[in-house]
Formats: sequence, structure tokens, C-alpha cells
Amino acid sequence: MISFSEAKRLFPFSILINPELRIMAFGRTLEARLGAPAPERFIDRFEVQRWQGNFDLETLGTKLSKPVIIVHRESGMTLMGSFNQVDAGFLFLGGPRVTRLEELQGLDLNIDDFAAHDGIMNYLFMLQELRSATTEAIQMHEEAAVREGRYRQIFEQSHDIILSMDEQGNVQLANSTAQKLLDLERPAVPLLDLVHAQDKERMRHALELALRKPERIELDVRLEGRKQRILSFRGRLEQSPSPDGREHLVGFFRDVTEELRIEADLARTNEQLTRAQQMEAIGRLAGAVAHDFNNILAVVIGAASLLRDDIPKEDVRRLDIDLVLQSAQKGAAISRQLLSLSSRQPTPYKKTDLVQQTRDFMPILDLMRGRSTVHFNTSCESCWVAIDPNRYEQVLMNLVGNARDAMPEGGEIHVGLQLTTNQSRAILTVRDSGIGMDREMRERIFEPFFTSKQKEKGSGLGLSIVYGIVNDINGQIELDSEPDVGTCFTITLPTTDSELEGADAPVQRPGIRRDARTALVEDDPSLRRVIQRILASCGLTPQTYEGADSARRNLLGHPVPIDLLITDVVLEDGCGLELAEELATKGTALQVLVITGRADMEKVNRLVTKHGWALLLKPFTPEDLEDTLAHLMASPQQQPPRSPDA
Repeated sequence: MISFSEAKRLFPFSILINPELRIMAFGRTLEARLGAPAPERFIDRFEVQRWQGNFDLETLGTKLSKPVIIVHRESGMTLMGSFNQVDAGFLFLGGPRVTRLEELQGLDLNIDDFAAHDGIMNYLFMLQELRSATTEAIQMHEEAAVREGRYRQIFEQSHDIILSMDEQGNVQLANSTAQKLLDLERPAVPLLDLVHAQDKERMRHALELALRKPERIELDVRLEGRKQRILSFRGRLEQSPSPDGREHLVGFFRDVTEELRIEADLARTNEQLTRAQQMEAIGRLAGAVAHDFNNILAVVIGAASLLRDDIPKEDVRRLDIDLVLQSAQKGAAISRQLLSLSSRQPTPYKKTDLVQQTRDFMPILDLMRGRSTVHFNTSCESCWVAIDPNRYEQVLMNLVGNARDAMPEGGEIHVGLQLTTNQSRAILTVRDSGIGMDREMRERIFEPFFTSKQKEKGSGLGLSIVYGIVNDINGQIELDSEPDVGTCFTITLPTTDSELEGADAPVQRPGIRRDARTALVEDDPSLRRVIQRILASCGLTPQTYEGADSARRNLLGHPVPIDLLITDVVLEDGCGLELAEELATKGTALQVLVITGRADMEKVNRLVTKHGWALLLKPFTPEDLEDTLAHLMASPQQQPPRSPDA
């Protein structure tokens, strides 16, 4: 395709006219002679000799390619040639009308003002070449238009951000995605104005580096989008060729906001999973230790209680035994902490109204607040959760105690309790304005035995116990804390209906039936002996078995059912719950007392509720065992099921 700049060189006396018949450009000789034209009517500057009719498009269309003579009105220069139609309008191709070389002197023209091919014969040849070139130029223009359309489609429909910037970093061109995400309405917006404050210096350095070096500059950057939303982008800057010779830049960026959010969520999930696995491993160890510890404490408490009862009240040795019992009770408290840590603290299944329980517990929290004040806010009338009230109070005490310790000079502790919109979750928050925690402390705060307090002020078990209690009832706990800002614990717990199961206050029961046929299944010989002595003091003579197998062999084959079965849950050769259910279902055991220090409490509570059994938690005193037996044996006995043939 021949551009008009090429035509100016090849046809020194050419004239380009637009469709409105205004002069747009001269050939190089005419331009040097007459100057660059302003867009003005052709007929105002040239006279067309022997032209029939007006000089308009209709007349011009009938005289294309036909010889014409035109005269420049001001200089009198006469040109002979023809008009030809081109894309831009019409092109006059010709030259000076001279018959002798001497006539050139009068025109002040030199041989250099002509092209080497000027001549009558060459005009026809060049006209043919021009027509061929024009056709080729049209085809090339159409192909270029198609390519431009495709490029524009890619540019506009790309989901990535594409920016073109000048050497000052001002955005000159942006695709639709960039305009949509970044709200680019002002022209020449400085790219730095869109960059997040913390990333401005890095972006400024990247722009300077991209202008100096031809290679790509890769970077991640946060930009401010619509409604001041901060978006994260990953992409590159690189130089772009510019016709004016100045350095320009283009930027290609992909929105990775959602991708980074998912990565962060995955990292948090992995962190929580790792923490849960650590807690589970420690919990299994703590639970195993607590189980053996409970058996030992049960023997100590039981034997010491029996021994104390045999000593007169005025005997000073009772003080020594009381000291043993007090120490054993402290050991029982440690055992409960270990079981809380393992999420296996054996507590009967209960439902608690957190609103009322919190209000009732506020006097206790007020006593432990130190120099701070404790406020309780709730919009709920009631909020029922399947949690033992003692364990819930343990959560409150640990969280409020931590908040108090975080504000040694005093402050405000806010306890909040709300329900989600669908009332399926209860949200407990405990917030303080204390010293807060840094990232390292936040990552380790739920680890057992980790504490930032002085040795005499904290064991490092409090928040671990809270974590275990919350996790045990399928809840979630989240921490939001910054140094010198404060801390907020948010606990989300599943709610339940308000009908309490087995929550009626116990009534007075008559004494233990001394004629009751009793069986005791306990694999720990020391504990078995202590329980046997307590039962003997109640007038019961139990049949004792070391495990589930021996009890099953002897009891199932006996024609007369036993009135009372007392069994531990965890036995060396089996499960006491399975043994009890089998004997109860077959009518061999009419009443069952389950003893446990660590077990699957969900299963225990389900079977105890289903069959009307009693539950006694280790360690226990003789009085605890006696009271439990009295209540159990005074209740209606389970009748043996009728056989299908009856």
C-alpha cells in the first residue's frame, strides 16, 4: 500500500482532495512551491480550464482519468494531468504544462523538482501502477482492520488488567476489566494513586526499573478498587515501543484476591488441623494418665474414708486421714483438668441455659475481676446449649481470668452472649482492652503448658482446657488480638432445645435394700477391694469378677437374675457397657450402676438414659456410692423381657 507520503515523493505535482473537494495535501514540489495547504476548496485555489459544468462530485465522477488542465490562481502555474479516485478522495496526478525546456525558467523550477519518470508516456504507466497499488492497499487495509478488531476484542474482553502508561506512570489507556475493577474515570490517572499505601514505594521502584531496563519486572501489588475495596494483583511491567521515541510502559496484572483468600483460609485450616492433631495427641496421653490416676485416687479416697470412719472422732489420727483425703481431692481436681484437656472429662449429658447460667455466675466473676469491671450484655432471653454447667463456668473463669491478668492496672471486661439469625448457634465473646498478643503468642496460646504469665500465676492449662471443652461439644473458638489494643475470644456453640433431660432435682430415697443380689465387675484389684468393703458396710455381699468374660460366663447361665450390676466401663478384656447392655437386655441384670473415670461419655449417657441406669464418676467417696445406690435401688426395677414363645 502506497501512503500519501510516498505519493508526494513519487508524484511531485500531485494534489490530494477529500470527498468534500477540499485540498488536503500537495506533492513535494507543489508543497515547496505553494506551501502546505489548509483544508480549503480546490476551486478556490485552482481554475479548471474547459470544464463543462460545476466542479462538483457528480461532474468530477464523469471525468475521472480524463486529461484536464488546471491553473493556480495566484501564481499562474499551469498543470496538466488527470483526477483519479482513491480511498481518501481524489488524487490529481500531473505535471507542469510546458512545450520547451526554456519555459521552466519562467516557472522557477529545476530538473530536481521532477521525478525521474515524469513524461506523458510515464503518466499512463504510473496510473496503471497506482490503480494496482490502490487495490492492494485496500486489501491490506481490510486485513489490518480485521487484525485490529481481533486485537481490540482480546484487549477488551480479557479478564486481566491491561494498562498503558507514559514515562511519568500515568495511565493513558486501560481495558474494560481495568476500568471496571479500578474505577478509572479520570484521564491520565497516576498509577501510584491506585496503589495501596503500603505498596506505593515498591510500585514506584518497579516503574523506575521498568523504564531503565528492557526486561520484564514481575511484582505483586495491592490496588484500590471500587468502593475503596483493596484487591490483590500479580503481574508484570515492561517497556512498549513508542513512535515519538519516548519510553512508554504497559502493565499486565491478574486479580488474585480470591486466590490469596483461599490460600490464607487453607493455611488457617492446616494450622487448625495441626493444632487439633497436637491437642488430640496430648489429649490421648492426658486421658490415659487421668484414667490410671482416677483409679489410684478412687482407691486412696475410698480406703482413707473407710479408715477414717473406723477411727473415733477425738482421735488425732483422723486429722492425718483428713489431710490424705484433702490431698486426694486436689489430685482429683488435677485429673479433671487433664480430662478437660483431652476432651474426655466424664460428665453426664446436660443442657444449660447460658444466659441464666452467666447471670448466676456473675457474682463469682465479680470476685475474681481484680481492678477491672465485668459487664455482661445479651439480647437473648434464653440460650440452651448441650454443655454441663460446671464446664461452662470453667470456660468463663479461664477467659475472664486471662482478661483480668492482661489489664494489671484495671480496665473493662465485656462478656457478650448472642444467637445467630437462625438461632442454631450461640456466640459467646469475652473482650478486654489489655496488653494484647503478638503473632507468635497467638499461634501458641492454646498449647498446653504455654503461658506468658509468671510461674506462680499460671500453669498454661487454662486456655487448653477451654479449647478442649469447646471442641468436645463441636464448637469453635477464635482469637482476635493485637499488642496494646486488646484481645477478644469468640466461641461459637451449637444450640439445642430447652427441654432438659433428667434435670429434675433428685428426691429423697429410702435406704439400700440389703437383700439385693449384687455383682461387681472391676479389673483393678485394689479398687475392687475398696468397693467391696463399701458395699459390705451397706449390707451387700457382691459376687466379684475381674473382667467381662468371667462375669458373662457366670451370670448368663444363672437361672435367677441379679438385682444390681456394678461395672467399670474400661476393662482389660472388654467393655463394661456392652456387658451391662447384654445382661440388661436378656433380663439377667435388673439395675445397673456404671462407674467410669474416662470413657466415651456420649455412649455412656445414651445407654444410661435409655435403660434408666445410674452413673458414678471416679474418684468417689463411700458416701457418693451409697447415695447413688440408694437412689437407684429405690427406683422401679426393669422387668426381664418376655421370651417370644411366652
